[in-house]
Amino acid sequence: MRQIVRKKQIVLMLLAAVLVSLCAGVVMAKRLPSQGGVYEQLKVFTEALSYVESNYVEEVESEKVIQGAIRGMYRQSRVPRLFV
Repeated sequence: MRQIVRKKQIVLMLLAAVLVSLCAGVVMAKRLPSQGGVYEQLKVFTEALSYVESNYVEEVESEKVIQGAIRGMYRQSRVPRLFV
C-alpha cells in the first residue's frame, strides 16, 4: 500500500514539474517576439555598416563608425551623457 502511495506522489511531482516547465516555456515564448524588433534593428544596422564598408570611397574605420552611431543614439534619445 505504501508503495502505491509513493508511486502516486512521484507521478504527481513529475506532472507538476512538467506543468511548471510548460508554463515557463509559454511565458518565454511570449517574450521572444517582443525582442525580435530589437534584433531586426540590429540586423538593419549591421547591413548598413556592411554597405558603408563595402561602398564608401575611402577606407572606413568600423570602430569609429560604430562609436559614432552609439553617440548618435544617445543624442537622439536625449539620454544624459554616459558614453564617451
